[in-house]
Amino acid sequence: MLCKLLCCFLLLPAVVPAYAGEGDNNTPVRHFIKWNLSSMVTEPDQAVALAYEFRATRSFGVQLEAGYIFNDLYEGSYESNSHTSGFRVNPELRMYLGSSEIPKAYVSAEGIFKMVQSDQEVVVGRNCVNGACDYSEWVPVQTTRNVSGVTFKFGLQPVLGKGKTRIALDFYAGAGIRFRWYDRSPVMIGPNDILYNDETGNGHSLFDVRYEGAYPTMVVGFRMGLGF
Repeated sequence: MLCKLLCCFLLLPAVVPAYAGEGDNNTPVRHFIKWNLSSMVTEPDQAVALAYEFRATRSFGVQLEAGYIFNDLYEGSYESNSHTSGFRVNPELRMYLGSSEIPKAYVSAEGIFKMVQSDQEVVVGRNCVNGACDYSEWVPVQTTRNVSGVTFKFGLQPVLGKGKTRIALDFYAGAGIRFRWYDRSPVMIGPNDILYNDETGNGHSLFDVRYEGAYPTMVVGFRMGLGF
């Protein structure tokens, strides 16, 4: 399904007619390559992310952003991490506002799918009686955190300069809802063992119990790139 969506996105410039401006100074910029400069600061999953936007008409644009997640600040709340990596994909539909040849203000709906894998360690107490254990040890587990959702945004994208290649700045803010779920390798514990930070006794950590499900989200960010 994801491959079909990507193919449709890449073919869109060929099937949607371009709109025309008047003169070099007013010629609309239809293609944008942008670097998300805020994704390494404001996101709990720090990523290197690039976006491509195609301005189909003066008022309508589509954008696809993809990023490689190299550091996960979110998963480190309750457990020890040795390595984290993942990816995210953000398709976006934009409606530009205003009557100028290259409108700056826009509203948009942005989807997200994110998958983050963490090699973690949890503490297990062995041979415990009434909460007192003979010893404890770190046990490796692998957690995959999946996130999907939608965000509604308002933004400003001024295009600076003249000619065929120009600098594009993209400021945005918005709110939405996301859904989070986990796949986790089982933690092997015996009848007299204790998995610390556990509220359920079924091998899920306190982190999982508290944070699975739907939750609201807010985003603020900035991208910079080239329009041509």
